[in-house]
Amino acid sequence: MTCQGVWRRIYAPSHKFIGTIWEMKEYKINGLKLKELRESKDLTQGQLAIKSGLRQSHISRMEQGLRPNATLTTLGKLADALHVPVGELVTEPIPQEEMISTRIFLRQKYGVDERTATQIEEIIETLLHLRKVREEHEAETEGGSPP
Repeated sequence: MTCQGVWRRIYAPSHKFIGTIWEMKEYKINGLKLKELRESKDLTQGQLAIKSGLRQSHISRMEQGLRPNATLTTLGKLADALHVPVGELVTEPIPQEEMISTRIFLRQKYGVDERTATQIEEIIETLLHLRKVREEHEAETEGGSPP
């Protein structure tokens, strides 16, 4: 059995090289939903490109359906930038077994034990919750509501 895939170089939004990963599969992206989500956040394609670390032309092609497929890495970057689950960007659900868990990633990348990986995952989830609360508060404040 052969594995079809490609090595991808991973960069931080600052364009600093992080490492490489092997990506085996692409998923059908819902370009109209991507555009709808972007516009609902009052972002231009250029702003989304900056937030996600992707090229504006790449985002434009995805929204227009000219680039109908995306890897989990690309989907993850878009989902993070838009603050939505990856599943909202695809036309069909991604099987759970194809989604690498944070704990598995931490164990493989940093060699931490399961207990430590679980603790780090809990910290990440807490930080994401706090970010959501802060953004909701900022949205209320900007909307003219008293603090």
